[in-house]
Amino acid sequence: MPKATTAKTTSHKDTYEDLERERLFGKDVDHYIELQRCLVLSRIFHHGGLQDVDDNDIWRTTAPILKEQEIQNMMDEIIPSKSRQSAFIKNNITNFRKYRDNDELLEALYKNISNRRKVWEMLADIMDTRVAEYRAIITKKNFKPRPLQTRMDEMKKYLGLDEHECDILMLLFLQQTDRIELGDFAVSAYCNRFDMRKLSVATGIDEAIVGTYFADSANLRKFGIIDDDGDFDRTFMSFLVGTISKPLSERFWTKCTDEPLPWEFHGKIAEEHGRVIAD
Repeated sequence: MPKATTAKTTSHKDTYEDLERERLFGKDVDHYIELQRCLVLSRIFHHGGLQDVDDNDIWRTTAPILKEQEIQNMMDEIIPSKSRQSAFIKNNITNFRKYRDNDELLEALYKNISNRRKVWEMLADIMDTRVAEYRAIITKKNFKPRPLQTRMDEMKKYLGLDEHECDILMLLFLQQTDRIELGDFAVSAYCNRFDMRKLSVATGIDEAIVGTYFADSANLRKFGIIDDDGDFDRTFMSFLVGTISKPLSERFWTKCTDEPLPWEFHGKIAEEHGRVIAD
């Protein structure tokens, strides 16, 4: 007599979690860009302070990065279900469904100053988790680097940029290509001291030194990557976006095919460098 078999069923919860995984980590997701977005948000939630947030762009950027269960956990932690209804009534909120979108819910939770620190801390933890998840993906052996990742690595290599300079460029790139909207935390007009603080928060660079990266002698200005207004030079932006296919090394440097000059031609410079080589 054949053994009875039990049909494998998929619960609604499992299906929804699969959809969420596909939405956040699927093959059509640019994991490198998502990592960079989460890094910026993580820094803001860790170091942005508890200031008033008037522009809800930060919530519209954050909400799609969160899982539904994470938002539910925030609700349960900040306003336990037993007291939730009374809290809504107290604030003239007749129904939880008033908040149709998660960004509206995040904004409402943050507006209550007594919740603010907890909201910030929980979002910082979630962003740290997302950063770890995306890093795990892009560091796999079989991961194919995304175009932006390859181009940023090329700029770093050929222009000798350090990590802080790359962090600044990535923030500007994300903002100026509308890949991230930060509202009250958006960075612009670098001559403004308050915006220097925003730049410090969003990049993780100490406020005391972040301004030095915009000096005329610093790489970002020396190589003409950004202009006086803090905007990307069109050529470099086109390179990062991918509208210029020629490699950076070929676009800005050409290999000399002429006969090499004799070492003695360089005079004292040749002697000095000769001694360096000899040493």
